[in-house]
Amino acid sequence: NATITDAHLTIGSLSADGFAAGIIELEPRCAIEAIEAQVQRPLGFAHPQEAAAGVVEMADETMANAARVHAIELGLDVQGFDLLVSGGGGAVHAARIAEKLGIRRIIVPVNAGVGSAVGFLRAPVAFEAALSVVETLERLDMAALASRAEASLQDVLSIVADVVGADKLEASLKAELRYQGQGFEFSFSMPNPLRGVDDGLDVAAFSAWMDGLGDRFHQAYLARFGFTLDEMAIEVVTLSISATERVQEVDSADGNRLGGIRVDGHGVVLTAPDTVAGEACSTRPDHVHPAERAVYDLASDRAITYRCTAREQLTGEPLQGPALIGEAQTTTVVRPGWSARAVGHGHLILERTETLDAVQQPSSAGDGASSAAEQVAQNVLWNRLISVCEEQANALMQAAFGAIVREAGDLSAGVFNADGHMLAQAVTGTPGHVNTMAASVRAMLERVPAHELQRGDALISNDPWLGAGHVFDFVVVTPAFVDGLVVGYLASTSHIVDVGGIGWSAEGRSVYEE
Repeated sequence: NATITDAHLTIGSLSADGFAAGIIELEPRCAIEAIEAQVQRPLGFAHPQEAAAGVVEMADETMANAARVHAIELGLDVQGFDLLVSGGGGAVHAARIAEKLGIRRIIVPVNAGVGSAVGFLRAPVAFEAALSVVETLERLDMAALASRAEASLQDVLSIVADVVGADKLEASLKAELRYQGQGFEFSFSMPNPLRGVDDGLDVAAFSAWMDGLGDRFHQAYLARFGFTLDEMAIEVVTLSISATERVQEVDSADGNRLGGIRVDGHGVVLTAPDTVAGEACSTRPDHVHPAERAVYDLASDRAITYRCTAREQLTGEPLQGPALIGEAQTTTVVRPGWSARAVGHGHLILERTETLDAVQQPSSAGDGASSAAEQVAQNVLWNRLISVCEEQANALMQAAFGAIVREAGDLSAGVFNADGHMLAQAVTGTPGHVNTMAASVRAMLERVPAHELQRGDALISNDPWLGAGHVFDFVVVTPAFVDGLVVGYLASTSHIVDVGGIGWSAEGRSVYEE
């Protein structure tokens, strides 16, 4: 079967010459044949390179969408982050993924191709214990909780001390809070809960920290959801206590074998491993790379000449893309509009030097070749729509107070056009809700047409005769405006269990007694 590697070989972003320092042999001819037989001809692309570029574009879009949804789950905006590369394919895909996410800087550490293995060897010894609390801040017995935390702290410290010694320990404490009955917890850390290595928990500092968590929770909730529920009690769910081996700061003169990456108040600080000639992790390829290589570009429907260089040849001076940076474990693709430079110990920083269209749709003019490429662009936009729906569903599950929505996913989410027709739906959720949601949207818009809606309006109904299904299913419809005009709708359905009725029974004589 055709693979992502076959696609990269076909478009030229990877080369079979010197791949994995010659340990793994690749056959470009077989890669092209696989793409041709399994992608190009069945889907009507003009040539294998166009088909392969479409495969890579869809892979990049899938990874970018996963990052977006994961960021929504954590309440974060990915545009405020750098992209850290790991894995053999990470540096090949990183620049395009960063463009899709609006990220402007990429970090490619030394040994990125085997980053997981390096991280496993470099990770400090640590142990964590979790204490179940499940009590509101108002009713919390602070003295009893401090006593439990102290006992747990001594346990985790003794476990790690047996491995690394008592003089190399650090401790941290973390509390998870939520509105009582809600399922989304916010985590808050107390970095240094110790009075001293041998003195145990600083009870006064712990109590003061706990007293301030209510205000911090409201601030975090407001930033995440845009509102607070001040009438709801705040509940402490879990208290986690960790003991960790203290990581020594790495000086440039130290012969640190593994190196790593840390962040301080001045930004990213990179430290590198020593490499020994002949080791499997050596970054010096045996093969001498050609000076240039043609890489097919889907957006422009042509091959672009990329300059080729070995990683160890880079300096602090920026190398402007398009360029390919080769090494034994991976290839770093520096796309047009990006630059790459080496920083301390040979790590690479890629920076975006110009604004690029995140979708970069191919031209629709021309023959069947461009229309086949349009299929790729349409699939990219389709994946974007699905990603929007998934973000809706995740936000709904996080904000839900009912376990049937939060845990069982008894919900639906979708995007509708200006006429009230559903364009896409979330994968997360219950299939049975989808059709009833669509019927409810149309029914509500018949009663409240678009010209009567204003920014901030929302339509809500649980009328089973309008299509909601039964009285527990609440459909919410929110109009989306551009320049004052309704251009579409976002809708969701949630199963709300506490609306009344006679409960779990077969005695109901009317749908309203459900």
